[in-house]
Order: sequence, then C-alpha cells, then structure tokens
Amino acid sequence: MTRRMADSVTPGNLPKGFDLYAGYDDGRYMDVAAIQAAEPGKRVVAVTVFASDNEGIVGDCENGDMTAQTLVDWVVRRRAAGVDPTGYTSEANWQACKNAFAARRVREPHWWIAGYPGSVGEALYPGSVAHQWIDHGPYDESIVADYWPGVDPPPPAPSPTSTFVGGSMLAPTPSGNGFWQLKSDGSILTHGDAQYLGGPNTSPANGQVYGGPPVLPAGQTCVSIAAHPASQGYWIESNVGNIYAYGAAPYEK
Repeated sequence: MTRRMADSVTPGNLPKGFDLYAGYDDGRYMDVAAIQAAEPGKRVVAVTVFASDNEGIVGDCENGDMTAQTLVDWVVRRRAAGVDPTGYTSEANWQACKNAFAARRVREPHWWIAGYPGSVGEALYPGSVAHQWIDHGPYDESIVADYWPGVDPPPPAPSPTSTFVGGSMLAPTPSGNGFWQLKSDGSILTHGDAQYLGGPNTSPANGQVYGGPPVLPAGQTCVSIAAHPASQGYWIESNVGNIYAYGAAPYEK
C-alpha cells in the first residue's frame, strides 16, 4: 500500500484529499507555510534548494539547486542537526548522487525520485521512499511509502514479540505470513515471507541459516528478536541489553 503526495510552486493549485503535501522552505518558491495553512492537519514535507541552508527534510538535487556533491554536504549537516534526511533527484541523476555518497563514504539518505513515470511506471523505485511519477500541470503527484523515515513519526518501540520454542526465539513478520527464528548464538532462519536482513552470526549451521556482520562482543548471546511493526526489519537484543537493528528497523546502537 502506498500514499499520495502533491506538490506545487503555487499553493492554490494543490488539490484536496492527498495524504501528504510538499513545498519549499527556501528559494524563490518558498511556500511551506502557505501549504500548512491551507491543509491543516496534513503532513507537509519541507524541501530545501540551497545546500548552504541547514534546514528542511528533503534536499533538492536538480539543475539550479543542489549538485550531487553539495547534497552530500547538506545531508551531513542535517544529520548533525538530528534530522533523518531525504534526497530528491531524477531517475537519470540518481546514480551520480549515489556515487557521490559512496566516494565520500557517507551513508545515503532516503530517496525521492522523479520519473514521469520513469522506468518503473506508477510504482516506487526499489530503494526509494517516494516517486514523483506524473505532472498534472498545476501540480505534481508522487506515490509515497507507508512509512517515510524523517517525515513520519517514528514507530513505537517494539513490544516483546519473541516466543521461545525449542531453544529458539520466534518473531512473526508484520503480515503474519512468516517468522524469523533466532538462536542464542545469533543464527537466523527465515520462514514464509520473512527475509534475511542481517544478523550477528557469521557461521551458518546449515543451508537454511544465514549469517551477518559480527556485532556481538565475546561472551554475549542473543536473548530476543522483535519485528519492526511498519516495515521489513527487526531488532535483536543481547543478554546485556544491547539492541541491534537490521533492515528497515530505525534504531541503531
């Protein structure tokens, strides 16, 4: 399931009934405040065009605004300010932006990609949270993931969902159509629609067990696993209370 978002340089052109709206918080078309006033109660995503401005949630990387390199600078500053940022760019320019982050060894932001409709049609690009897929003339329309980190409020902390069965901890997937099986040594088995997203064990026990980066210090064991309630991801807790996040689970420690 996805949501719909509308954006325009003229707030009066925005249609009613969308799930989210987007507008500029700097530059020539600064309209976030006007959109918020016109759409009370709706989430309005603030887009920043000047890399020198340490504001906004989305950095606009297109001709006349940020470059791939200055987008990296902006992302670094926003994270230092406690924001989980998103980069906006075209499908054609996306790889150049990704290359800029890789060259600087900076973790990529979330991505809002423009393509009309682009190579994926009316769908999200894999690895993106939003896709501006059609220009209606007076406004553009995007489809948006159910959960957009940095825009939507963080989901509540997971309640204990592990079940101890036969020496393993089991956590159901959000759909209820599968589960992860976690052993005390960090080995993870997937069942149903569960996907392996990383784990602390690098020594698979058999062909069904997967391993990931070694994150557990010597002497620690895994005691529970909890599924992310809104997206594909999970948390693992060690016997000393450390929490490790995998996939789309937002908490890192």
